[in-house]
Order: sequence, then structure tokens, then C-alpha cells
Amino acid sequence: MPSAAHLRQEGAALPVAGTQRSQHNRLRKGDVCVGCIVWLPPRKSHDDPVLCNRHDSCGRVALEAEGYDHPVVVLKIRQSINSNILGDLVCTIACATTFTNTSLDVYRAKRLRIPHYQASLPIFDATPESTKDDPGTMPKLFLEKGNMRKQSYVRLEHTYEVPLSMLTQFSGGRAYITRLSEASYTTLMKNLGLVPEIFEITATLSKTRQQRLSALANAARPSQNATRLPCAAETPQQLVFPPMYHHSPTHVSQPTLPTSRYGTTSLSQAPIYVPPSYPDALPYSSSAEPSDPGSTSLVLKCIFGVAVVGSLVWWRNSRP
Repeated sequence: MPSAAHLRQEGAALPVAGTQRSQHNRLRKGDVCVGCIVWLPPRKSHDDPVLCNRHDSCGRVALEAEGYDHPVVVLKIRQSINSNILGDLVCTIACATTFTNTSLDVYRAKRLRIPHYQASLPIFDATPESTKDDPGTMPKLFLEKGNMRKQSYVRLEHTYEVPLSMLTQFSGGRAYITRLSEASYTTLMKNLGLVPEIFEITATLSKTRQQRLSALANAARPSQNATRLPCAAETPQQLVFPPMYHHSPTHVSQPTLPTSRYGTTSLSQAPIYVPPSYPDALPYSSSAEPSDPGSTSLVLKCIFGVAVVGSLVWWRNSRP
């Protein structure tokens, strides 16, 4: 096995023992990126259970105790809900395991017979020697650089959401020192049935830290420009009352006409009722205009004149 000094020179990841992990091994918020490999420490008694977030497969089962104190691959990153704190992140992770130090040769020989092996992908070091004996018939993942020190496999049965504060460094360096290649990250997400996120170039991560954290925080905020339209109950309404009408019925008497030989008059002497002059006097009326008193008087005068002339003519013709 190569020495630790040699692995550092090669840029390899040096796992930190669980008993040695402390505040100094906390992740830098801007270092976390998709595809990076970090460490999930042992669960503490006051920690909430880590639940699977694949609702279509298992019904949110909790991560077993054996899943803690192992490396994990970061698949997705988002801002915590209802949080405006820069770097308050939640990560979707997939667990890695050694399958009790199972070698690649044993894994290849038994993969088709063991369900847990079938539901996993092996991680290969970023060296040509790691694949020289591989027949090329098995899906695989590659690191961008370095190695895992132990042959590791990413499990595909479940993915989990954990706060960034729960994760620590996998090696003694930055979080992105141990990272899958972009092609391998895409392969892993495809096998998990997930949509890959933007794979930032590793060399630029230290320079884009503030920009990436701000983008995550802004994406979680509700739109500042969204305006809510008031409903009808919230809009003040002006009350409009109908006009008041004051009226009294008008009666016009007709003058008395001469009595004919038949003992009747040519026109009834009963008073004529004139409807009040307001628009809604008669239902179904086609006109809303009030009647004109002058026109009514003219009609009565004409009728009276015709009656007088007719009486005179009758009187002259009835004379012997």
C-alpha cells in the first residue's frame, strides 16, 4: 500500500478516521459541489433520522446505522426552505460502501447473482491501471483524480437529503479534491433516474464560491416582483342609491257636452287619469319619457270642438 506522503503528492483522498473528526473537518460552504465525495459521520443521539427522498421507490425509509460513518456522493444542492442565510444548504446524497472490502474481481464474478451488487456502481481511480483488466461490460464511475484508497461502490437503492452541516470532509483537504468526473456524475444520475445539475469546473470553484451560494439563495426566495391582485372583498365599493321620485296622481275633468236624443253624451264625463311622469310608470313600456301636459290639453280641445260642431249639425237637420 502506498504511503500517506506518496498519496498526498498524487493528490489522492486521505479519509479521516471517524474518531479524529472535529470542528476542523467541517466543510467550507463554497467547496461543496455536485459529484464531490464527502463523509457522513456517525449518527448522534439527538440527530433526526436521515430519510430516503425517493418517494416512488421505498416510502421514505430511514438510513440504517451501517450507512453512517461512510463516504457519500453529493448529487444535488439546494437552499434550505424558508432560510435567507447564505450557505444554509441541503444536499441530496448517495451512499458509498466497500461491501465489506469486496474486491473488484469478486464483485465482477458475483454481480449478476447478488441483488445488492446489481444495485450499485463501482468507483474506479483516475489512473489507467484501474481499468486495464476491466472487460468493459460493466457500468462504472471514475474519479477526476486520485483514488478512494479502498475499492468503493455507490449504492443505487436510495438517495437521502441531509443538511450540509451534518457532512464533513472525506479527506484532509477541500471537498472537491475527491470528485467524480463530469461524465461519471451524469452516468450516476442517469442510473438513479435523476436530472443532472450543472457540473461546475473544479478549477473555478474557489473563484465562483460567492456567486454560486448567492444563486442558490436567490432561487429559494419568492419573487420580489410578483404582485398580488386584491380580491373583490378587499376592494372598497361605493354604494349607489337609486333616485327618489315624489309624485301625486293628476286628474283632469272633461267639460260637460250636450245630451243627445238618446239620453247619452258623445263622450264619457268620467275623469281621465293621467299617469305620473316618472320612467317606470308602466311596465313593459317602450318609452321612458314622461307625458306632455300641453299635448293632452290640445287633444281635449279638438275633441270638444268636434262634439260642438256635430251637435250643431244635428240640431239643424232635426228642425222641421
